[in-house]
Amino acid sequence: MAISGNSSYIPTAQDFVAHWNSANAALGALGPHTLPGKPLGFATDVTVGTLDGLLGQLVTKAAVIQSLVNATDLVRADLASLQVEALEYVVKFNGKVRGSLTGTRWVAALPEAPTIGSAQSNFCDPLDDAVDLWGRINVAEAMGPGKELELVNNRVEPPVAYPVADFTALVVLLRETWRALGRAEMDLKLGRGSRDELQDKVHAILKAYRQVLPTFFKADSAIGKSLPRLTPVPGSTPDPATLSGVWNAVTAKADLSATVPEQTGLKSLRLLYSPGSSWSEGDASVVDSQDLEEADLSQPVVFHTDYALANAGNRALFRVVVVNETDNEASSNVVEMVRT
Repeated sequence: MAISGNSSYIPTAQDFVAHWNSANAALGALGPHTLPGKPLGFATDVTVGTLDGLLGQLVTKAAVIQSLVNATDLVRADLASLQVEALEYVVKFNGKVRGSLTGTRWVAALPEAPTIGSAQSNFCDPLDDAVDLWGRINVAEAMGPGKELELVNNRVEPPVAYPVADFTALVVLLRETWRALGRAEMDLKLGRGSRDELQDKVHAILKAYRQVLPTFFKADSAIGKSLPRLTPVPGSTPDPATLSGVWNAVTAKADLSATVPEQTGLKSLRLLYSPGSSWSEGDASVVDSQDLEEADLSQPVVFHTDYALANAGNRALFRVVVVNETDNEASSNVVEMVRT
C-alpha cells in the first residue's frame, strides 16, 4: 500500500505500524527504533506508539467526517424541500392577487418569484416582500371588509386554509435552515482541515521512517525488502474494474461484484465507501480489500458488506480500486446500494 489520496492514509499507516513492530523485534537489544521528535513537531522521541496513536485518531476522524458529510447532506435536502415549498406558495400568492385584485396597486407591487438555486438573499428577499405585501393587503381589507387573503394548503388531506402567518413561519424556517447549512458546512470544513493536519503529521513520520530504517538493516534483509512504500512507483496504471451490486435480503448485505480485466502484475482490489449523496474522493475510506496476486479473474471478485447500510432505507456509495505491484491504481464506476 502507498499513499495515493486520503483513503489510503489509514491502510498505509497500518502497514508502517506493522513493519515498525517487526523492525523493533528484529533489533532486539538495539531497539526499539525511535525518531527524533523535534524535527517532526513532537516534544519527545517518536515511537511506533506515536504513529499508532495518530492512526487511531485518523480512524476516529474519518468516522466523524462521514457523520458531518451525512449531516450536511440532510440539511441541504431540508433546504431544497423548503425552497420548493416556499416557491410554490409565492407563486400561488402572486396568482391570487392577480386574479382577485386585478387592476389595483397591489398587483403592481407583487415580487418576482425567486429561482431555485439562487443565493440566499436573492431567494429570500422576494419572500420577505411577499410577507410584507400580504400583511398590507390584509390591513387594508383589500379582499373586502373583515376578510383576509388566504391561500389553500393542499399538501395535506383534506386541504386547509393557508394564512399569512403560515407563510411567514415558512420563510423564517427557510432562513434558519440556510443558516444551519452554513454551520454544517463550516463544521465539515473544519473537520476536513483537522484530518489533513493529522495526515501531514503521519506523512512526515512515514517519510522519516523510510529514510532512517535502511541505516539499521541491509537492503536485501527481510526487514529491508518489506519496507512499505510511501508513494507509488512510477509506472503504468492497471485497467479498471467494473462494479455492480444487488441487495441480498437473506444475508442483509450488499453483494458487490467487480469484474477485473485479466492483466499481469495485479496486487489487490480495495472496496471504498464515500459518505453523502455524491461521491467524494477526499472523504472516501477503504472498508474491505482482497488479494489479486493469485485470484481467478475469469470470475467476478465479490464483496459482501453492510457498511453504512445498517437500517432500512440507508443508501451508500461504493467503488473498487485495482492496485498493481507498483501501487499504481485505477478506480471503477460508482455504485449506489440501498438497503430494502
